[in-house]
Amino acid sequence: MLPEFLSLHPQLRIEFLLNSEPIDLVKADIDISLQVGPISNTSLIAKRIATTQWLLCAAPDYLQVAGTPRAPEDLLRHNCLNFLPQTYRSVWPLRSRSIETGSGLAPTRYEAVGNVASNSDNFLRVLACQGLGIARLAAFHIGQDLRDGRLQTVLVNYLPEEPEPIFAVFQSRRNLSLRMKVFLKFLEERLANSLDWEDPLRFRAT
Repeated sequence: MLPEFLSLHPQLRIEFLLNSEPIDLVKADIDISLQVGPISNTSLIAKRIATTQWLLCAAPDYLQVAGTPRAPEDLLRHNCLNFLPQTYRSVWPLRSRSIETGSGLAPTRYEAVGNVASNSDNFLRVLACQGLGIARLAAFHIGQDLRDGRLQTVLVNYLPEEPEPIFAVFQSRRNLSLRMKVFLKFLEERLANSLDWEDPLRFRAT
């Protein structure tokens, strides 16, 4: 979406800092931080701009060799590509029973184990596309890979029902500059119409 935004506002210059953990907006002189999931710093303003779903995915070649998991306990026999241990994303919330056989069940916390861990979601995505194992990534990370067949979802019926919010986080609503307001409005409009963010379960594997 960035090329479209810059074509609409060629006078703006944007600097991106990519980080897997929240940072101090004041110390880093950041205008807006885009964060997925709960916001721990209550002194900041968090504006919900979209939602997404975290999906389990793997390359078809990997599943052909290792088999397709049919229940969460099957993951014990698979190589799980995960975020670094003790981090928020390293534990996978999965239902103990399929949505089809028991709805309303609270997710259980699954400790995914494999031979690679990273703090980079994009790095895990690349390894999953190369057939190294099963990864848990957000729909907006892998939408194009799912459409093109590089990845396919697994255990969709065991995923938590609630999507995860995407927040634009900033220091104060009063001090929003015009450039920040323009950027936020653009994000809200585009993300609201993006199927990769709002309707990820259409990628259900057959």
